[in-house]
Formats: sequence, C-alpha cells, structure tokens
Amino acid sequence: MKVVLAVYQQSAKVKDCILEKLPQIIGRSESADIQLDDRWVSRQHCRVDVQEGVVVVQDLESRHGTLVNDKPVTHGKLFPGDTLCVGLSRLVASYECELAEGAEPLNAACEG
Repeated sequence: MKVVLAVYQQSAKVKDCILEKLPQIIGRSESADIQLDDRWVSRQHCRVDVQEGVVVVQDLESRHGTLVNDKPVTHGKLFPGDTLCVGLSRLVASYECELAEGAEPLNAACEG
C-alpha cells in the first residue's frame, strides 16, 4: 500500500512524504523515517503502520501528544483525508484502502 502524507507547517505545504513500506516512525531525530524540523515534535513521536487495509497511528509516548482530526490518540485509525498533528506540524493522509475480500467499508472514505 502506498500512503502519501502531505506535510504542512505554518499553513504552508512543506513536502509530500511517500510511504511505500510501513511501519514508519515520525520524529525529529535523524533515526526517524520521516524527519520533521519542529521543536515540539519528539525524537520518536509516533509510528504509522497499516492494519487490515487501513492506516493506523500509534503515539510513542511523545511529550506533546499525537492528534488525529484534532483529537488526542494513543492508537487510532487514519483514514484518507484525515489530519495527523504532531507538534506544530499537520500531515494529511492520502491512500486507497485495501479491504480484505468480503469486508465492509469502515467509513465512506474507504468505499471503493
């Protein structure tokens, strides 16, 4: 599954992060897969992975927390069009859900 996270800082788009292999770690350390230049982002802030065809995000005990659509999460789903907030950075998810055969769509964004 190819996931694109559009990164915005101070309302300006900074870059697109294309995730072709998951899981990926978001943080400000050099060891993070997706590095953000944001002092409010922890060195290893959160992990992005896929479960049952849907992208999930897990907070890695970050100092300032992880939000999906402005709601704090420790572990949550990130559907296409959802916003992931870490520090002062916003990442908007874009991908096509890959539902298992015979599975019901989890929300309207995943209907194929």
